[in-house]
Amino acid sequence: MKYWFTIKAALTEEQGRALWDKLCKYNANFTLLPDRADIYGNSDDPKIHREIAKVLADAGYPAERGA
Repeated sequence: MKYWFTIKAALTEEQGRALWDKLCKYNANFTLLPDRADIYGNSDDPKIHREIAKVLADAGYPAERGA
């Protein structure tokens, strides 16, 4: 099952690296752009989706879920 999260805010490179340190263990893809960040991937385990959402919420980044 594919997942996609978008943080609709500009993150500094330092913030992006700190977030990536928390996300990399989920084998997610992370794209840092000037006006947003995208976290996406493919996992059949819905627990992974919940854990990624929790990481983003705990970090204080409001993220929208995509299809």
